[in-house]
Amino acid sequence: FNFQSISMASINKCLIYFLIFAGSVSRIMAVDATNIKFQVKGIRDTFCLLAYSYGEQKYVRDTLRVDGAGKLAFHSKEKCPEGIYSLIIPGKKFFDFVMDGPQNFSVEVDTLNMLTSLKIKGSPENDLFLGYTKFIDQKTKEVMPLRQKAEKLMGKKDSLDIIQAKMNKIDAEVTKYQEDLMKLHPQSFTAKL
Repeated sequence: FNFQSISMASINKCLIYFLIFAGSVSRIMAVDATNIKFQVKGIRDTFCLLAYSYGEQKYVRDTLRVDGAGKLAFHSKEKCPEGIYSLIIPGKKFFDFVMDGPQNFSVEVDTLNMLTSLKIKGSPENDLFLGYTKFIDQKTKEVMPLRQKAEKLMGKKDSLDIIQAKMNKIDAEVTKYQEDLMKLHPQSFTAKL
């Protein structure tokens, strides 16, 4: 093989072809760091807000277009900061989920009863978070009528003691759930809540 017969023009042409090929491959290989698909039953042809929580406040991260089938998606080349995020739906409804670890998952929800219908696939962290959220919701529903009864029975010590014992039992169940969560999943975002 005679290297002297290769011209600079040939080398430049090969280099240009290589750069075009490498650029094409890198665009094909580029993957979003965050890819969340939503299916929301009960809305269509509208917009939702993706928000993140900071303290007690929610801040808008992005506006997402909902198609005619109730589908919407959020994509980002950069991974979102760890935290609790919300999808805010028209009518001041929203549900929370966690952004942590892999941020490639799908969410299904029905606007009629968001917490019980909420399903998140592809995110073990959200499995923990949803289990915790649903448990707390159930225990809150159990304790609220007891608190209302306690308010009505002020001054009736015997009746109040019975109600207080029931509320203490529920509180102990919540504490045990939280302790078990921290013990079984100490590195999870949900255990840090």
